[in-house]
Amino acid sequence: MVGRLGAGASATVLAVDDLQAGERRALKILRADADEALLRGEFARLSRWSHRNLVRVHDLARLQAAALTPVGELEAGRLFLLMELVRGLDPGQAVSAAPVSGRESLLRAIAADLGHALAHIHGHGLVHHDVKPANVLLAEEDGRAVLLDLGLATRGSGIAARGTPRYLAPEALAGGGDQRAD
Repeated sequence: MVGRLGAGASATVLAVDDLQAGERRALKILRADADEALLRGEFARLSRWSHRNLVRVHDLARLQAAALTPVGELEAGRLFLLMELVRGLDPGQAVSAAPVSGRESLLRAIAADLGHALAHIHGHGLVHHDVKPANVLLAEEDGRAVLLDLGLATRGSGIAARGTPRYLAPEALAGGGDQRAD
């Protein structure tokens, strides 16, 4: 375990060295009280897809032994998702760091990449439900926007509001969380 990358409502993401693959990856580990179906669903969706604007997943497994990590001790049996480590900035950081003259083109590129990711997700009949700056990274290797965290994604519409309230569309808050709400 190398360090903590971030945390959300149901999981913490750590940078880890994958000794079998010989590369650094991200390990998303569920909080003890979180619903395992979120991580299982995310893995089931992402493991079938290969899209440049969606994070790639490698494995879904359980910790074989207790581990001391940057976020404390984790007991054996905890479910985790091993995925691509996307190094980069969130969109707000990237736009703030860009020269004023280049911000509009950067925003257009981010929007186009997210549009491609969402079109792919929507093409499979899913709604992401949690599109927000914290779930997007701009890869430092090539500048592409990568949409993260499909844990809340659902099939179809009419699902009760899910996601981060301040980023939910009014339609989602009213119970109409279809693909247009993403």
